[in-house]
Amino acid sequence: MAKRVIAGIVGTIAILATVVPIADGLGILHDRLAYGVGSWSDLAAVPVFGLLAAIPTWIGLRFLKFAQTGRQEISPSWLRPLALGIGSFFPGFIFPVLIFAVLSHMFRQPSDRTIDLALWASLWIGIASAIICTTVLLRKRTRELKNKST
Repeated sequence: MAKRVIAGIVGTIAILATVVPIADGLGILHDRLAYGVGSWSDLAAVPVFGLLAAIPTWIGLRFLKFAQTGRQEISPSWLRPLALGIGSFFPGFIFPVLIFAVLSHMFRQPSDRTIDLALWASLWIGIASAIICTTVLLRKRTRELKNKST
């Protein structure tokens, strides 16, 4: 029962987290269409914001489905572990940025160089977390499919 409650809370938070990229994308569109502010390259960011919102929405819906039914299905598709692995980039990027920003503020005067260093380090941590999570989830899927077929 506790797993279902936690899954419901995490799913709700994941879906609510999609409000930020969707609002940013709509803000860019509104500024461009209403005021003519911004360039066409800014409009290229709108699909990126849509993709940033799509993966957490999908993950949140999966968590909410598990919270409602209590059943987890084993899917033969490799797309699910791949999307979850790619989705793990965002927590792997966001949490170190916060930690590095606080540490750089505590030990040095914050400047553009220290913030840039924090962003680069967090970027590589996010990429590493995405690669590791994708690999682990694909191996787990392969192992579950072998156990299911025997």
